Amino acid sequence: MSLLDIQDLTIEAKQGQGRQAIVDRVSFAVPEQNIVALVGGSGSGKTTTGLAVMRLLSPGLNIVSGRIYFEGNDVVAMPEGELRRYRGKQMAMVFQEPLYAFNPVFRVGCQIEEVLQFHTDLTKGQRQQRVDALLRQVEIKDPGRVARSYPYQLSGGLRQRAMLAQAIAANPKLVIADEPTSNLDVTVQARILTLFKKLRDDLKLTVLIITHDLGLVRSLADQVVVLSSGRVVEEGPAGEVLQHPRHVYTQQLLEAAK
Repeated sequence: MSLLDIQDLTIEAKQGQGRQAIVDRVSFAVPEQNIVALVGGSGSGKTTTGLAVMRLLSPGLNIVSGRIYFEGNDVVAMPEGELRRYRGKQMAMVFQEPLYAFNPVFRVGCQIEEVLQFHTDLTKGQRQQRVDALLRQVEIKDPGRVARSYPYQLSGGLRQRAMLAQAIAANPKLVIADEPTSNLDVTVQARILTLFKKLRDDLKLTVLIITHDLGLVRSLADQVVVLSSGRVVEEGPAGEVLQHPRHVYTQQLLEAAK
């Protein structure tokens, strides 16, 4: 069963006096408890597609047609008030650069606690205990120090783990991760990938990974969807697509990754 089902999604951007399709009739499904990789080069529309799932598109980008079904409910048609209850509680985002995604003037623990304050009935003391548990769950060995820190005081790997803790705080069913390892060294990348798998298994998460890194796809994803110029050009089980790519664009991505 698919937790997320995107059907004929088209997103346009204002360009001069006209508009241009950034995402063009994109359709694919994300099965429950799978890790699905949305793959493509710069400008392929993959990040825009991911942001559209939570209706986080920047001004100037508009969904002009198509449907985004989450558990059968159309996110595109959802009133903003109802959508706010979905964000964080049912679906969450791990952004590419946590240094800029976190608010720089608040401590990391306070920002994780804010999710719990909005989406749960936990008391202040219970929320603080939950923040500590979440940071431990993402394998942070000194959760108290990290919770008291401002984002700029943490390494890239710690920021990424803290953002993942924030994403899973309210037990969402879907986590969307935009290039979650792109700014990390190889050793930290491997740990983050292992952590994603563990959280998927432990929490029964469904994960949509947005990436250009086919090495990441090979080691992490169950399914892969390849985007080129805003269109899906190939999709299927990750092993099959990577070993026997049918589309020339997928072949070029694989060749470039060697």
